[in-house]
Amino acid sequence: MSPNNTEIPINLDQGIKLHNSGDLDGAQQVYHKILTLSPKHSDAHNLLGAVETQRGNFKRGIELINVALSFNPGNLLHRDIKNYCCSIIRRIYFDIAADLIDNVLNNTHSHSDSFYLTSYITVNLVETIPDPI
Repeated sequence: MSPNNTEIPINLDQGIKLHNSGDLDGAQQVYHKILTLSPKHSDAHNLLGAVETQRGNFKRGIELINVALSFNPGNLLHRDIKNYCCSIIRRIYFDIAADLIDNVLNNTHSHSDSFYLTSYITVNLVETIPDPI
């Protein structure tokens, strides 16, 4: 086994421990180190995507998870993490939409304006939510 091949499992274990303890910065550094050693390491891309999603960088998180899936399309863990991240994003977007619609309905005196604005909010937020697998 080459030095890179022995380093990667140790680094991955360290990154997961940091990630699970809530040290997103530390985990991110370790995942980047793994990608320096092995640029197509699907687990590192996947976990880095989870970190980005946890930070609220939803688009980047899903992009990284999609990269992981492109390198290893049959990996069920990658699919599960993407679906979990998408469900978090959907919940957050739903809450945002509900708050915006509430605000529109409470502060708009014209029914046609209320209908237009609530439709606009709903359609535009739904179009930006990534699709699960």
